Amino acid sequence: MNQILVIEDEQRVAELLQTGLEESGYKVIVAVMGQLACDSFFNILLI
Repeated sequence: MNQILVIEDEQRVAELLQTGLEESGYKVIVAVMGQLACDSFFNILLI
């Protein structure tokens, strides 16, 4: 399963992205801090 990291400070926007992407079959991790993206490897990064 592909993973996507969503970095978004607006909670509602992050929830909408997470829901849509999970319904499309992705494992989604939501973060509000960009450092997490630098510490991990992901297939796709949406900022």
